[in-house]
Amino acid sequence: MDVEICLKFSDNREVSLNVQDSLTGAQLVERIKSETGGQKIILTCMGARLPFDKTLRDLDVRPGYVFKVDMDSAHQVIEIRQKAATIPKTAKFNRGYIIEQICRLAESQIATPLDLAKFLLGDSNKVYRVAGEAGKDEILSIFNLEEAAIPLRLTDDTLHHSTPDDILKNFRALEDAGYDRNNEQYCRLRAEFVMIPALVQARRNANVPLRSSTRGAPKKKHAISMTPTTQMRRDTDAEAPRRDLKMFHEYDLRAEINHPVSGIPHVFTGRADWAAGHSGRGFSDSVLVCVEAKKKETFGNAELQLTAYLAICYHERKKANKSVPSVQGFSTDGQRYTFQLLTSDGTLYSSKTYDTVDEKDLEIVYNFIVHQVQTAINLSPTSTPVKGSRTEKEEAAKTYAQDTFWGIFEPPPYCSDGEEEERPELDLDTFALRERGMLK
Repeated sequence: MDVEICLKFSDNREVSLNVQDSLTGAQLVERIKSETGGQKIILTCMGARLPFDKTLRDLDVRPGYVFKVDMDSAHQVIEIRQKAATIPKTAKFNRGYIIEQICRLAESQIATPLDLAKFLLGDSNKVYRVAGEAGKDEILSIFNLEEAAIPLRLTDDTLHHSTPDDILKNFRALEDAGYDRNNEQYCRLRAEFVMIPALVQARRNANVPLRSSTRGAPKKKHAISMTPTTQMRRDTDAEAPRRDLKMFHEYDLRAEINHPVSGIPHVFTGRADWAAGHSGRGFSDSVLVCVEAKKKETFGNAELQLTAYLAICYHERKKANKSVPSVQGFSTDGQRYTFQLLTSDGTLYSSKTYDTVDEKDLEIVYNFIVHQVQTAINLSPTSTPVKGSRTEKEEAAKTYAQDTFWGIFEPPPYCSDGEEEERPELDLDTFALRERGMLK
């Protein structure tokens, strides 16, 4: 005999269903699962869970009975926890990304917290890689990068800033204070003694107003009208202030990219100890400089982590159609420094390791940081003093990048028109002697 029953779902839907009273509880559950997309459910009637082995006739179910249909959340939780257990314990989700999904939950775009968990875990076929876990060859392969044979270095004419006396004074004070050296906090503190004056110098060079110089200054009066001559003079003023560059501590980075051969999605995550960019947190595509600090015992891993950070930012910048996707940075244990640059054409350059115990190396490190930050300030189309269309601004940024890289590398790794330029003559014997410090 047919019986018409009412199904009341947890999302307040009500569905009428005609069934035969010879159906068992298990058969009815399978019938109802088609309404829930195959999800496991818990079926109750009059406050009691429906027995699987008894028929509706045995249970004396009559027309009009209301059955409550709940999702089997306990089963879902078990599945989600099993899935989460396959993700490396060191994996970190981008904070901004998680906040965005929580907002979607609040706006009812995602139905339940369980849906949020499943959404964050994503496709079970994805491979999650934390910066430092993947090898360099894997990173270069997946992100389609090449490693340059020629080391990254500064030319002599770039070394025009003397090491500030305060750096050595702070180094000595840190030694006298008796800090424990065997931790990353000590290494970061020593690194910041170099970074802070370098960032200030870079801002001065790029004509970015310093906060201390603008504090308490009277507000500028804006003219109501401007003559064409005055407007032209302002548009071509090369000394116009540039857009500020912000330095952040503990910056979460994330990129998702398909493996070039298998097509399997790979999610790379990491947290740079410092990151500099023109936007706020949570935007890997806005990062222009990354820094990784390690204690002396693990300094060997710092360069690999930095490579992953640069690859993540480079990928995100290309995906966001940045005119210059190039990104750079350095790794340090507070005493030793290695610099890296990932150019717009996907070439990774690395410097030799400099030891700041040597005052000449300290001067090179200081100038290297100045140059990287200053380049980051200038490599943004909205920061260039060139006015006009976006195309003109982008071309100005590319031209600056090409001129800058010519001053650092030999041969230059970047060409704005995409055509291969004639490689300059390179005397390998002279180059080798210069790299060993035997020739200036």
